[in-house]
Amino acid sequence: MIPPLLNSAHDGSNGNDCATFNTSINLPIEIICRILSFLPPLSCLALKRLCKTLDKHISSASFAFQNLSCILPNNIRSRNTVEKPFEEWDALYFQLPDTYQRSYNLICWKHLKRWVWTSPESVEESGVCLMTVIPKSIGLLTHLTHLILENCGLVDILPIELMHLTNLRVLSLCDNALTGHIPDELGDLVNLEKLNFGCNSIEGPIPATIASLTNLTHLLLHNNRLTSLIPKCIGHLVQLREVYLYNNQLSGRIPRELRHLVHLIRIHADNNHLTGPVPVEMIEFEYLEECDFRNNNGVYCTQYFQQLRY
Repeated sequence: MIPPLLNSAHDGSNGNDCATFNTSINLPIEIICRILSFLPPLSCLALKRLCKTLDKHISSASFAFQNLSCILPNNIRSRNTVEKPFEEWDALYFQLPDTYQRSYNLICWKHLKRWVWTSPESVEESGVCLMTVIPKSIGLLTHLTHLILENCGLVDILPIELMHLTNLRVLSLCDNALTGHIPDELGDLVNLEKLNFGCNSIEGPIPATIASLTNLTHLLLHNNRLTSLIPKCIGHLVQLREVYLYNNQLSGRIPRELRHLVHLIRIHADNNHLTGPVPVEMIEFEYLEECDFRNNNGVYCTQYFQQLRY
């Protein structure tokens, strides 16, 4: 709803529309924007259509920062953690354009280390709209160590900006509807310990750059549309405890390099198009409890593996 003091009018001197108060008292655009900055962001954005000059100013990054600085309560600023129950302002974040999101990051999430949202249920019950895409501005949250957005209804491709978060130790985006390929830049996340992209619609190969993730203990890529080979460089990830690759379209021979993953507890690669033997050296793995390569193209293994609990 447009505030009663603000209407659109035409400035007869130049033929361009401009904002006036009471359609008669002209005010400099800077003063108008200062007044508007105390309005809720969505109300401000609705006023853009009044005139081109107002549109230009309200769409600017400086106005977005000014507006949010005026209306965001102090108790949500400079937080270290964002998690359920959802803050009203955090839900609003995803209804705002990129300029506002970037300003919000600088004001509220500049020092954010943990972002944990694991279900849309509480948001749906409250009638608040949650995000459907991962915003590109997420790349500004460089202090994040835990990004867990599970079962949040996310769609679209994995934004490359995620790969700017080099302090991440846990990245979990499972149970969404994400598409596209896993970027080669995944290898930049050298501090990563747990990677979970399970239960999405991600396509293409597992990038060879995964070899850089030498701290990884959990590699969970199940229930996607991944193709090509299991990369041989997986043998570099000697800290791995759990590997879930099942229900994909992976093909080629099972890499012998799996024999280096001596700390494995569980490996599931069933329901793919893999061939060849499971490395016999894995029989000696002290901690191995589950080893499942069923429903592939001619995979065979020793009686020991067949007796392991699936």
